Amino acid sequence: MKRIFFLTAFAGFIFFTTQALAVNVIKGTVSYFGPETGTIHIGAFNVPCSQIAGLEPKAGTDIAGPGPYSMEQPGVGGVYYICAFMDAKGDGPPPDAGDPEGEYSGNPVTLAGEVDVPGVDIILRDPYDPIPTVSKWGFLGLLILLVASSLWMMRRKSQNP
Repeated sequence: MKRIFFLTAFAGFIFFTTQALAVNVIKGTVSYFGPETGTIHIGAFNVPCSQIAGLEPKAGTDIAGPGPYSMEQPGVGGVYYICAFMDAKGDGPPPDAGDPEGEYSGNPVTLAGEVDVPGVDIILRDPYDPIPTVSKWGFLGLLILLVASSLWMMRRKSQNP
């Protein structure tokens, strides 16, 4: 009986030790085609990138600028969302309004066991600035102005042959 307990305890120790020492490596390239510069912070989160405000990443790394990165995620695996931002103002995380942000287009990444996950590429984009458009009232005003101008020009031409 003692031998069975010892073997069970030893097998459990080996299982949990190897699982705790397992390391997943996430690799990819961060691209950015804008005017900003700064440190790029990359993190693995348990929630989608749109919900990470105030959260610490489960794993993370920093790179000086666009280029390749490698991030170790210790543990037995899980499901992670890979998010990144460029710290254009140099004041550190969290991202400020105006900092270029991006995420892996294949999110979420599922890690199982000790594996390397290459090709987790991220494209950083500048914040979206909507193109100004003419509102309904603005369009109506422009239309009235054009019609009035056309009528004025036609009347002027008919008076001066």
